[in-house]
Amino acid sequence: MTHLINWKGNLTGIPRTTDEIARRLREMDNTIFVTWDESRADFVEIDGEYYYKEIEKHNRDYYKNSPSHKRGTEPTHSALKAKIRGHFPTLVHYAIRLRNKLRRTLNRAVTTVENPELYGSVYSVRQNDIFFIPCGTWDNEAYINKTLSYKTKGAKLVFVSYDLLPIVVPQFSGQWGGPMKDFTKKVTASCDLVFSISQFTKQDLTQWLKKQKLAIPNIAVIHLGDTFAEATPVRPSHQEFKRSGLKANGEVFILCTGTVEARKNHTLLYYVYKLAKSKGIALPKLIIAGRPGHRTENIISIIQDDPEVNEDMFILDDVNDGELAWLYKHCAFTVYPSFYEGWGLPIAESIVQGVPCICSQTSSMPEVAPGIPDYFNPCSPEECVNLIASYATNEDNCYTKAKKRTATYTPTSWDFTFDQIIEEINAL
Repeated sequence: MTHLINWKGNLTGIPRTTDEIARRLREMDNTIFVTWDESRADFVEIDGEYYYKEIEKHNRDYYKNSPSHKRGTEPTHSALKAKIRGHFPTLVHYAIRLRNKLRRTLNRAVTTVENPELYGSVYSVRQNDIFFIPCGTWDNEAYINKTLSYKTKGAKLVFVSYDLLPIVVPQFSGQWGGPMKDFTKKVTASCDLVFSISQFTKQDLTQWLKKQKLAIPNIAVIHLGDTFAEATPVRPSHQEFKRSGLKANGEVFILCTGTVEARKNHTLLYYVYKLAKSKGIALPKLIIAGRPGHRTENIISIIQDDPEVNEDMFILDDVNDGELAWLYKHCAFTVYPSFYEGWGLPIAESIVQGVPCICSQTSSMPEVAPGIPDYFNPCSPEECVNLIASYATNEDNCYTKAKKRTATYTPTSWDFTFDQIIEEINAL
């Protein structure tokens, strides 16, 4: 739980994946939650119940509205749940809490910790333990060495690989690739099982390990859940949105979601609108909903300062769940021009809500909903502007066909994702 233990923001991306898996693991009576304690340079057991009380304070709307955390509202894909939720769950639950409380009491006598309500005793590895890492700490040598020591003591290491962004496309990463290379060489290559969130990420990982002449572990591709919280739509109050003049009156507009950063390629959208202006092509207004990220200062200021496009492109840098729901409900379609993704969750998010999406044809993005979006080259403003124009005018029923394809998509439940994980772990 290392990356979630002090999480205060919305649960998206990797934090949400970790949380969805952890909540289901909590229902298994043979699960121990641990987190990295820097003060002791060791993994310590934590009280899962306390953790969830804390994280739910910051994500009340998410847990209130998400079908993922309402038991019985998602389809199950195997009889596994009946087995793991098995015998005397209430008794086991209270026994574990009592054990953790006793351990914390004993531990306080010898060590001062940052949060005594949360941290317990140092984790003691046992033969055949499964040490499951849903997200690694790349740049901590003590963390890496401790993790590897568990393998020498008979535990099996299992890791989730989301992408190799800092390694394979460092120009788009805000992180130096060295720590990830070190972690991948030492930990990932030593794992008994690695989960990859796409065939593309598996390919990236396999090719890189081969180049390093390292052993390639067993890599299983899993499909992430794409069910989302159903927040109540609220018209955005952002000043930029007010400036757009958009109303809920049927005016067509396009939506682009996700962090505004170099990798997401918002520069292409600027070129698209400049190209359309030069050719006399009228495009719908574009709403970009995303916070500023890595290497974005120039493109944001350029869009906002360019009088030729700043009445057509609007950047909303702090959109809540209700406002995002409103944007999805009223937009005509979405565009996602990213260069590189380990998966591409905004594509699934759009399609699950019945909104057609046009997106890049690179990296993992064609895997998200094969055959449903229309694709373009992220280096080609011409391809993108032609596709947007064909959707906006419904040329040759392009938009109508996309809408019909989108309606055929079947969402993947997080229960299904979890079943894939447990099935592979049980095979160990």
